[in-house]
Amino acid sequence: MLRADENELITRTSAGTPMGELWRRFWVPVLLSEELPAPDCDPVRVTILGERLVAIRDGDGRIGLLDESCAHRRASLFFGRNE
Repeated sequence: MLRADENELITRTSAGTPMGELWRRFWVPVLLSEELPAPDCDPVRVTILGERLVAIRDGDGRIGLLDESCAHRRASLFFGRNE
């Protein structure tokens, strides 16, 4: 059985934790392609490894995954328009 400190070590995945840093070295699927069905469709919120992200499909059909908060004003990109 795990001790409390061992359990914390292997279950915490937010940024700056040992497991969080390990998981960030690998591809982690978060959505199916069908969940972003068409170019310029509505964005989808995704939370993984303690990070809030927004998945988008641009006008050319390419998929992107961005931090949910705008770097300049910290406003949610979920409410923005994909241009």
